[in-house]
Amino acid sequence: MKVYWKQGLAQIPDLHFELKEVLTGVDSITLYYRGHRGMVTEVLWFDGTGKVKKVWVCYAINITRKIEL
Repeated sequence: MKVYWKQGLAQIPDLHFELKEVLTGVDSITLYYRGHRGMVTEVLWFDGTGKVKKVWVCYAINITRKIEL
C-alpha cells in the first residue's frame, strides 16, 4: 500500500480532499468529500475487531444534458 500512495502522490503532488459530510451506519461509515476528480463517497465496512473489511468508492460523473421545452 505504501508504494501505491507513493506513486499516486508523485503524479499529483498537491493532492488534497475537502470533507463535506461523515455519515454513520451499522458497522460502517461513509465519507463524502471533494477530491481531485470531483465529488466522491467512500463507504467503509468494519469487522468485529474494528478493522476495515470492505470499501466501496463512488465517483460523481459530469452529465450535461440539453432539455428542450
